[in-house]
Amino acid sequence: MRSIRWFVLVLVAWISLPSSLHADWRDDAVRAYIRARMSANLAAAHLPSFSRQTGLACSACHYQFLTLTPFGREFKLNGYTLTRQQLIKEKDKSKGEQSLSLSPIPLVAAMLQASVTHTKDAQPGTQNDNAELPQQLSAFLAGGLTSKIGIFTQFTYSGADGSFGIDNIDLRFANKAKLGSSTDMVYGVSLNNNPTVQDLWNTTPAWGFPFASSDVAPAGAASTEIDGALAQQALGFGAYTMVAKTVYAEFSVYRSAMQGRALPDSFAISGVAPYWRLGLQKTWENQYVMVGTYGMHINQFPGSVGSGIPTDAFTDIGIDAQAETKAGAGSLVARGTWIPDHRDGGYGSVCACARERKCKRRPEDQRLYR
Repeated sequence: MRSIRWFVLVLVAWISLPSSLHADWRDDAVRAYIRARMSANLAAAHLPSFSRQTGLACSACHYQFLTLTPFGREFKLNGYTLTRQQLIKEKDKSKGEQSLSLSPIPLVAAMLQASVTHTKDAQPGTQNDNAELPQQLSAFLAGGLTSKIGIFTQFTYSGADGSFGIDNIDLRFANKAKLGSSTDMVYGVSLNNNPTVQDLWNTTPAWGFPFASSDVAPAGAASTEIDGALAQQALGFGAYTMVAKTVYAEFSVYRSAMQGRALPDSFAISGVAPYWRLGLQKTWENQYVMVGTYGMHINQFPGSVGSGIPTDAFTDIGIDAQAETKAGAGSLVARGTWIPDHRDGGYGSVCACARERKCKRRPEDQRLYR
């Protein structure tokens, strides 16, 4: 099956950042620069804990719900640590080094989603106009833990399942350095539980379109493995870097860490699954372009796990791009991603629908396109 999802969104906010951004935000010029370019009524809602930490409206980092501005990508790249708060500090007297750097504000926030779903025809055995309150209720622990370590943690109650559990997690360490005498570099590590949740752009699956959807509306069954199959079911650790504000690279490995059971006894990753990411970006006065690729190779047990049991192999290699341009008082943003999924196994059953785990026999080689 082949399909290409290209998304063009007309947005109502524009922000262009200075060519250099430093971890010290105490200069009021940063806030004045953003406020001068953002309309007061464009505060697209996202995490209040980040807003309290930075002293900026949510629209400084978000065009709209979930979608990041250049400033928002910089904030995430630097480990969620940039702050305007007067930190609580203490030095180690014996070493003369700073040993304590705490935020004076709580890093907590909450989100409530409600929904009403109307379809052309009622689904069999049900009535139309299904209402959910909440569809999703999330609590967040998010913000800077130290000057170089930050966290985004989400805990979610699902109305459809009536259950509460861990959602997305991204724990980061970030630092800055110089290559040579003049080339800036940001580098860091990420510990997370969902491949692509750590990504800076809204083209990869974890934060890609659709940003929110109905629990009950009919949807396509097939999907690639990288598109949610391992979400909250794996633990990943990797390193990333941004060089000269132009080249972004990351390499991570993932291993099964399933929720609701201590042992990964079915559909587990055999060993570890490598994940890679490469992006090139260019910023002009009124335009921005990013092109990139990302992918993952997974050897997965088709059912039960054990020594000598053959595995199925999945290789997802995505190509993505994002373009932004000023359009009057707002912006035009175009995003797209294409993920060919190569499945090579034939030893057992693999999942045609990774999220539902409804499995069927399949040919030796199959390609699935998102």
